[in-house]
Amino acid sequence: MKFRLHLQRHLHNLLGANTTPRTAASPIDFTGIDFASPAPRRQSKPLYGVLIFLVLFGSALSLLVMRVEIIRLRYELATSVQHEQELLATQREQTVAVRKLRDPVRLRRLAAERGLAYPEQIIRAPRAPVSPSETAP
Repeated sequence: MKFRLHLQRHLHNLLGANTTPRTAASPIDFTGIDFASPAPRRQSKPLYGVLIFLVLFGSALSLLVMRVEIIRLRYELATSVQHEQELLATQREQTVAVRKLRDPVRLRRLAAERGLAYPEQIIRAPRAPVSPSETAP
C-alpha cells in the first residue's frame, strides 16, 4: 500500500497529472493517474539558469572594468612619479644655483670688480621708540 502511494506521487510529479490516492483498487485506478480530470496547469518556473548566467556575467564584467581601471591608475601613477622625479631634479639644480649665487667668496670678488670696498666701521643707530598713536590711522 505504501509503495502504491509512493508510485502515485512519483507519477504525479513526473507527468504533472492529478493523482487521487485511493485505498481500494478500481479498474480506473490501474495506473494510479486520474485521466478524467484535467491536468493542472504547470506553473512557469523562473529561469534560474538565465538569472545565474546574468549574475555571473555581470560579476565578470564588473571585475573586468575594475581591472582595466586599476591598470589605467597604475599608468597614471607611474607618469606622476616620473614627473615628480623630474621636478625634484630641477629643485636640486635650482638649490645648487642659489648656493653658488650666495657664495661669500663670489660676492667679495664681484664687489671688488665693481669697486665696492668692505666697510671699515659699522655704526649702529639706536631706534627711536614708536608710540601706538603714531601707528594708528
